[in-house]
Amino acid sequence: MEQKKIRGSTHYDDNDKSLSLPLDLMGEILSRQPAKLIGRSRSVSKLWSSITTTPGFINSFAARSSASSQPCALLIFSKRDNLFVFSSPQAESYQFTIPRNGFLQRYDSVDGLIYLETSTQLMIWNPTLKRFFTLPEPQGIEGKYITGSLGYDPIGCKYKVLCHLTGDKIGILTLGSQESWRILSQGYPGHYRRMTDCVICINGVMYYECCFGFPLTRAIMSFDLRSEKFQLIKYPSRDGCFFVSYEGRLALMVSSNGQSGIELWILEDA
Repeated sequence: MEQKKIRGSTHYDDNDKSLSLPLDLMGEILSRQPAKLIGRSRSVSKLWSSITTTPGFINSFAARSSASSQPCALLIFSKRDNLFVFSSPQAESYQFTIPRNGFLQRYDSVDGLIYLETSTQLMIWNPTLKRFFTLPEPQGIEGKYITGSLGYDPIGCKYKVLCHLTGDKIGILTLGSQESWRILSQGYPGHYRRMTDCVICINGVMYYECCFGFPLTRAIMSFDLRSEKFQLIKYPSRDGCFFVSYEGRLALMVSSNGQSGIELWILEDA
C-alpha cells in the first residue's frame, strides 16, 4: 500500500507555529467532532475559531448532524429573569440568567437556536455552544424595535430575524459574519403586528398574527424568508386559536364551542 504524504501548512496562533494540514482537511476533521468539542476548540486559536464559524462549516456540520441524529424535543420555560431549557433524547438541561436583568417578553426555538426578546434588547442563544449573540440595534431614524421573530430558510441555510419597528417600518436581519438591518417602509401589506405568541416558522415561511384595515381585522401574515415576500391570509372566524405545524403546513388549533375537544383548521394553499 502506497502511503501518501499530505502537504500544506498554515499558522494557527499568534506565535506563528505551523501545522502541516491544509485548511480544507482541518475543517473536515473539526466538522466530525462533537458539538461541545467544537465549541471548546474555538478558544484554541483565531484560525480554529474562524474555520468553525464560516457558513460552509456550519452547514456541513448541521447536515451531518441531522442525518445521524434522532429528532430532538426542546422544552423552554422561564421564571423571573431565569430561562430553563431541557432537550430530549439527549437529556441535557441548561439554565441561565437573562443579561442586564431585562424583562423577558417572549422567546422561541427555531431549528436549534433560541430567540430571546427582553424589554431592552433582542438576543440569540445557541444552546449547543452555550453562546449568546445580541442583535445590533437599528441606527438613527430607522426606528426602535417593538417585537420580532426568528426564522430559518432550509434552502438557503440562513437564519433571519424579522422585526417590527416604530414608524410602521420593518427590519430584516440575516445572521452571519456582518449583521446589519435592512429597513423596509413600503412594498408589503399595511398591518400591525399583534403582541401574541401566535408566530411559527414552517419550511422557510414565517407566520404571525396581525391586524389590518379600518376597523381593524384580525389576520395572518406570512413572510417567505427566501424571497422576503409578505402575504396576507384571512383568519377563520374563530377565537382562541394556537399556531401549530401539521404535516408541513400551518394549522390553527381552536377550542370547540362548549365542547370538550378542539378544531383543527389547516392552511391548504399558502
